[in-house]
Amino acid sequence: MKHCFACVQGQISCGDFNFSPKTNPQLSIIEAYLPAMMPEAEVAALVDAVCAELGANSLKDMGKCMGAMQVWSSSVLASV
Repeated sequence: MKHCFACVQGQISCGDFNFSPKTNPQLSIIEAYLPAMMPEAEVAALVDAVCAELGANSLKDMGKCMGAMQVWSSSVLASV
């Protein structure tokens, strides 16, 4: 597993962002063990809701939003 991630990191550092299962079959094996990704629209709505709840309305406030999102994602991953 460590080797697979090292290979992917190497591809990223070389500018190769083509990670489809057809071109990188190892990823399809790894994906079988990962939880499903949230749709982008749901993530955007969640981020908007968190920022609104925290009263974030400038770039200075984004650190608060990022911290809250990290706590949220940790709790979601712990429940999987």
